[in-house]
This record gives sequence, structure tokens and C-alpha cells, in this order.
Amino acid sequence: MPSSLSKLKLARAREDFAWQQRVRGYTERSILEQINQQPELVPPGTKPLSSGGIHKILVRAEQRVLARIDRNVETLKVKQTLTLENNIEDLRKAYETSTQAQVFQKQKTANAAQGGKSLLQNEVGQKTMVADHSILGEMRQHLAEIRKIWGADAPLKTDATITGAMQVGSQDLSKLSDAELQTLLALQQKLSAPAQDQTSTPEPTS
Repeated sequence: MPSSLSKLKLARAREDFAWQQRVRGYTERSILEQINQQPELVPPGTKPLSSGGIHKILVRAEQRVLARIDRNVETLKVKQTLTLENNIEDLRKAYETSTQAQVFQKQKTANAAQGGKSLLQNEVGQKTMVADHSILGEMRQHLAEIRKIWGADAPLKTDATITGAMQVGSQDLSKLSDAELQTLLALQQKLSAPAQDQTSTPEPTS
């Protein structure tokens, strides 16, 4: 009698084969026939797979693949976020550097007296720098990319009926046409009407 470990290996081998064939475009019926014809997937003395069995195998394989894809996507999002954060750190340092005064040194030729040699003089000073605000724009772009990766900029979903009801109180009814008033009245009646039991049997008509 096969051990539980061998059963697990057999189940995983069936899942891998079935999913590979499914990705290639084979139908469940075709995959079922292929598995039942392979002794390593249906050992002698074991029952052949049924249509329901192959369907369950494909469902498990699909769930396993989707779970792996989800993990890979989350890992990729984290890696990209760390890269962008490192870029933001570099940009922040570059911006701070652009605001600091720079020390400069230059040589100046001094005219000597008649008959003498010209002298070189070193002049040291500081130059006030204007901050490079274009770096701040790049930082904002990186922050926007991070928000986009994690869906922080996704628009909020609102219910059309609730939105319409909220707009009713702010409208000037005297400016509405007859058709708009009828639409507004129908909306108010729909919102104020009690929920009806969908399972109730309609009364017979005479």
C-alpha cells in the first residue's frame, strides 16, 4: 500500500502534468485521457481518474500557481519600493548639497614694481548657492511612483444611487425641468421604499 508521502508526490506530479497540458490549450477531457494512459501517473492497481477528479486537480493547480504569482508580485513591489526609496535618499542629499555654500580658490596675478617679477596670489572665498528645486520635482515623481505601486492613488468607489441622493439636497428644484423633477421623484421613492421580500408569491389576479 503506498505511503502518504508517495501519495503526495503522485498528487503533485498529476497537478504539474495537468497544469502544463492545460496551459498548452488541452481540454479537461483530453488531459484526463492522457493521465489515465500514463502508468507513472495512474499506477497499476489504482483507479483511473474521473472527470470530477481531473477538474479538482486543475483547480488545486490553478490556486497554487495564482498564490505563487501573488507572492512574486508582492516581492516585486517591495523591491521596486526599496529602489525608489534609495533614489529619493540620493536626491535628498543632492538637494542639500545644492543649498550649501561652495568654497572656491583661484589664483590672481599681481603686478610687481617696475623691473620686478609678477607674483601669483591665491584668493580663497565662498560662493552662495541657489537650491536646485528641480531635484524636489524628481523626488515628488518618485513618491508618486511609490503610491502608484501600492495603489494609494486609486480612485474611491462610490455608489451611483448614494451619489445621486447626496446631490438632491444641494439642487435648486425651481431650476429643474418637468422631466428632471419626475426623475428626482422616482429616485426619492426608490430610496424611501421598504425592501420587498423577493421570495414572496405574487397574489393571483382575477
